[in-house]
Amino acid sequence: MAEYDSVSKDLIQTYPKDFIRLTLGQDDVEVLDILDTEQNTVDTRHADSLIRVHIAGQEALIHHEFQTTDDPSMPLR
Repeated sequence: MAEYDSVSKDLIQTYPKDFIRLTLGQDDVEVLDILDTEQNTVDTRHADSLIRVHIAGQEALIHHEFQTTDDPSMPLR
C-alpha cells in the first residue's frame, strides 16, 4: 500500500497544521518545522511524518504514522 503512504505523506507535509488540529483537537498550533524522518539503524527507516510545533505554550514533536492495512502488531509499535 505504498501508494497510499506517498499520498498521505505529501498531504501532511502540505497541510501539517490541519493534520495536527485533527489528531490533537488543538487550534493554537504553530508549525515550526517539518523534520527529516530518516532513522538510521541497520536498515534505514522513515517515519511518515515528524513535525516540530509550538502548541499550548510549549514546543513539541508530533509524529504521525499512516496505516492502510490491518496490522495486528500495530498496538505494540
